[in-house]
Amino acid sequence: MGVRGLKTFLQRYSEQDTCSQTQSSELVLVVVDGSNLESNIVSNAAKVSLASCCSYEYLYKYTFDFLNWMESTNIQIEQYYDDMMSDMDKVKTDLDRKKKRIDRSIELISTLNEDYEHGSPEGLVDGVGYPRMCIQCVRSAVDAFLRKRGKSRLFACSDPDREIAKYAEMHKCYVLTGDYDFAVFPVNGIVDVLEVFKAFDHKSHSIPTIPRDTMLNALHLTNLKLLYTAVLCGNDFGSRGKPACLEDMPKDVKAIDVVMNHIIPLADTKETLIEDCMTQFPNLSRAAIEKWFSFVEFKYNTKAYPSFPQSCLKQSIIKGVFTLCGISKDALRQLLFRYGTSYSSFLFDYIFLPRISIPVTLFFQNDKVNDFLLDLNITLYNMIGHDVEDPYVVVKDDGHYEPSKEAVEDRRNNPFPVLRRRLARCLEFQKLEEEKKLDEKKLDEKKLDEKKKLELLASFHSSFSFEEIEDGMFSVCCFRLTSEELGYLFDEAKVNTLMDRLINMVNMRIPSAIHVPPNDLGCALECFSLACGLVYAVFQFLQLQTDDSLLKRSSLKVLLRLNAEEEDADSTNSEESD
Repeated sequence: MGVRGLKTFLQRYSEQDTCSQTQSSELVLVVVDGSNLESNIVSNAAKVSLASCCSYEYLYKYTFDFLNWMESTNIQIEQYYDDMMSDMDKVKTDLDRKKKRIDRSIELISTLNEDYEHGSPEGLVDGVGYPRMCIQCVRSAVDAFLRKRGKSRLFACSDPDREIAKYAEMHKCYVLTGDYDFAVFPVNGIVDVLEVFKAFDHKSHSIPTIPRDTMLNALHLTNLKLLYTAVLCGNDFGSRGKPACLEDMPKDVKAIDVVMNHIIPLADTKETLIEDCMTQFPNLSRAAIEKWFSFVEFKYNTKAYPSFPQSCLKQSIIKGVFTLCGISKDALRQLLFRYGTSYSSFLFDYIFLPRISIPVTLFFQNDKVNDFLLDLNITLYNMIGHDVEDPYVVVKDDGHYEPSKEAVEDRRNNPFPVLRRRLARCLEFQKLEEEKKLDEKKLDEKKLDEKKKLELLASFHSSFSFEEIEDGMFSVCCFRLTSEELGYLFDEAKVNTLMDRLINMVNMRIPSAIHVPPNDLGCALECFSLACGLVYAVFQFLQLQTDDSLLKRSSLKVLLRLNAEEEDADSTNSEESD
């Protein structure tokens, strides 16, 4: 939901009494809002150079160095949460955001076209890496950092903010985030991730924190009054109209300032605030006001939110929810931790999300490629659903895959059959892997199981055909899929050249003798990233061996460095005339 204007309001007051300076000698335990931190890591790394975000090696090292430095300042990670799944109500918002990202990609390509044509490899900006793969590479570094400390990431599910806040409240921690909505939750306080990056960039060992009690005292607020700001300034209050206190507000005054000044002198009782809310929204009935007030209270009530892993299935605690999904709590926990790699979100999207991710590409806008990728997404989506096509995926007239209103309503009202199918399917493959000690009879059964896996792998894509499970299957599939993607964009000769460059980048890293246009190399890297994402999801589902190092060695910088220098056209013509 969010509180409109709260972040800028608190930042303006941060230089006064709402903040404390944490010195390196003071230990601060934090729960990390992983999605927020990861996007900020990519953004901050991009400030070094935009092309750096196409170097997954660089992002990995940058992330690892940042986490080590943060620990040296005595900010200690108690728990790390990633947002793997979204609830049904956010589907429309998510689709809108994806469309905006596509529009921004098109604008960026248009803006940088001159650089593509005339820039030198040293100064050339070749767009950015495939966003999801950038984040997965950051998560890979996070996993490596946490493993050394005996920790692992958890998955924030239907309501990530409440999941993080619940853990932080239970363990008396701050939240490391850039989302100031956490200031409303009953946590110890906030450590602003942007302030941490400022300190990192300047190698400072003094980091500002925002203790919640200090903030409330400085702003003359109480817990109840802070909740009331969310009632009046929730991001979705537009449907109810503006509160009366904002009518005729001067243009140079912030709405949040007016609301805060209005709330502070009010009596600190729920009845008083409800009465005031009725004057703020005179067109609403008391029943509607009370319902909205209760909704906001529930949103920020961490005690009403179930603990992990039950939160994967439903927000409220209901007897029999695991029965409806055909899974026990222990089985769900084991399943989630079984897929605990840095690229798990690819698979979790297919298990828990009722939608298909729309591929967002920067280096190419090609309908055939996008159709090809969407078809593969849907194939895997249905494969995990046990060969049952999901009506949630609907092809619109413009060719985009979007959910129909009827499918959204059906999934919201009755989500359990779909989850039951997907969870049962994944548990089926998990069970095959748990048979550690096999006698000769079971060994024969194991071979049959492997044959079944290979058949399913081949059914995903025609080029994923193998006689037996062998080493290197993962990289072979990644490269085969990349080659087919590139085949939609270039002729066979160029595809072969680009594939040779990609394989060399991952393996031998020998400088090439022939120059390839830098934007073609960038396009090849993005195709490779897209392919890796899909192959990771397939291999995780089938419990086949993946290769995380393949991604870490993917780098636009390396591709450019290994590229031959472009010959000067004038000197070439001169030599020919001689």
